[in-house]
This record gives sequence, C-alpha cells and structure tokens, in this order.
Amino acid sequence: MSNSAVSVDEVDAILRDGGNSGDSMLRIAAFFAKGKSAEENAAFLKREFVTQYGRTAPSGKGFDFAGASGAGNHKVCAWYDERGISLAVGTTALNNIHKVTIPWEAAAKRVRQLFDAGEYITP
Repeated sequence: MSNSAVSVDEVDAILRDGGNSGDSMLRIAAFFAKGKSAEENAAFLKREFVTQYGRTAPSGKGFDFAGASGAGNHKVCAWYDERGISLAVGTTALNNIHKVTIPWEAAAKRVRQLFDAGEYITP
C-alpha cells in the first residue's frame, strides 16, 4: 500500500467504527436490519456521523492501522460532513489535498454489502 492511499480494509474498518459515540455501530446495524431504501440508509448514515445528538458541526476521527507487513503505524484521518466521509493518510483529512471523499450514498451501499455478508457487526 502506498503512503497516499487508504485501503478498502481500512475504509471498511472506519465504516464499522461508526460515528463519534460508543454505540454508533449498534444503531447503524439496527437501522440497516430494517431493510430501508438506499436513500434512507444514506440519510441515516449522514445523520449518525454528522449531526447525531444535536451536533450541528462536522466532525472527524483519527485511526491507527498497522503499516505494511505489520510494521509501524499507518494513520488515517476521517472527516464527516454534508458531502460524505473524507479520508486521508496522516493527521488531517479536512484540508488534505490527497483526501478522497466517499459520498453518503456510496458509504451506505458499502455498509449494506458488509451487513448482508455478515461482516458489519458480529452477532
């Protein structure tokens, strides 16, 4: 993996981690279990990551992953806003010129895939 890319496994781990509250992953799993439409799933994820508990400002979170071959740390920063989840290697995604933004619709599609495959949350 290059230093400028976020892997699919890292994206999946970030999606599984949920928003900035401890039980976010459980709320997401419960919502996706209802079998709502793709649009409703995307709107729910946006609310869960960006505006949960009355928060009106975007937020972010940092992640440490093992580097290539398990050596060292690989930092990935996530920024959640109206457009989606922005990801970048390093300590900031907000102003990183190498960030990649995953729209809420694409994030919801991937969560649905993980959920349907039994890979989003363990029973």
